Amino acid sequence: MAPSDITSPTTPTVNQETRTATRRSSPSTQGFATVLAIGTATPANVVYQDDYPDFYFKLTNCDHKTDLKNKFKRICKLIICS
Repeated sequence: MAPSDITSPTTPTVNQETRTATRRSSPSTQGFATVLAIGTATPANVVYQDDYPDFYFKLTNCDHKTDLKNKFKRICKLIICS
């Protein structure tokens, strides 16, 4: 074996040089990563916030409590506007 065939620990191999060059050429970013996903499908079990008081009182068999239902509707509208 010739001494030129032996790679010394200080001599970088081709793979190390390629990785270092790639790391230097790629841009670095600072901060948080953001993922944007846009979906077009709407699940069948969606209840919109405007309709939620009616849905909830009908589901719990409390349709007769109209004063409480109206108060709940006002609260839901305040949340939507905020």
